[in-house]
Amino acid sequence: MQTVFFKGEVDLSANFAEWYAASFLRFSTRKYGDMPIGAEDKAAVDALAEQINGFADGVRILPVYDTAPDLFESFGYTKLAGVPAFLAVLSDRSQHADVKAGFYGEAMCLALTARGLKTCWVSGSIKKQHVRKYVEIQHGERFLSTIAFGYGEDRAQDAITARRKRKPIEKTFEGEPTNETYQRLMACVQNSPSAINRQPWQYRTEDGYLAVKKPMIPGGPFPEALDIGISMLHATCAAEVLGIAGVWQSGSKDLGVFLEG
Repeated sequence: MQTVFFKGEVDLSANFAEWYAASFLRFSTRKYGDMPIGAEDKAAVDALAEQINGFADGVRILPVYDTAPDLFESFGYTKLAGVPAFLAVLSDRSQHADVKAGFYGEAMCLALTARGLKTCWVSGSIKKQHVRKYVEIQHGERFLSTIAFGYGEDRAQDAITARRKRKPIEKTFEGEPTNETYQRLMACVQNSPSAINRQPWQYRTEDGYLAVKKPMIPGGPFPEALDIGISMLHATCAAEVLGIAGVWQSGSKDLGVFLEG
């Protein structure tokens, strides 16, 4: 018997259309305006983080404000400037908790984008001991990533699209998605950020389901499961807009997660 994979998916679904639109506007921002997060934005961030944490789905997201800009300023490729706030993304050690962390963390990113804020996932460069200075990591929890956020320069959508370097859809979809609906869904998945832009996911349709798996990609250790969870949030938002009914379910193949058609 299959069970719902993301406990909070249905409760968050009212936001999916807005987040779908935001996915085409979001870009990873490394330079911020060094301005504190406004009261209304802070209240919205806190409320969504509290809602996600309340799902008790093995993931906790903790906002940190007005502190730690130096946390992001000394890491080479991922060096950020003027960061006024960040989210600490934590998970328990249950199976697929890192996939769920990507899903819920990207929900935060797209919600922030919809409010006009900028974001950037920062994972490997930030160590657990650095984050412990700002948040309490409970026994049995893992620190997975941070998400820097704040205010920054806007870009036109065509400029965002032109700067994105993404694999063609045929590289991330098993077979050719000749169906226009799935072409549009995968266009939204293409917007998903990933560590060093590896895009470590592959989607396919099978017996009325949309499935995702991790393909073999050579290279070092990267947070591939986290990235796949991020892509699944994009697929979910697109499915809502495109009229594909269903929720992700636990299964036995690949990552064991399917969207019912």
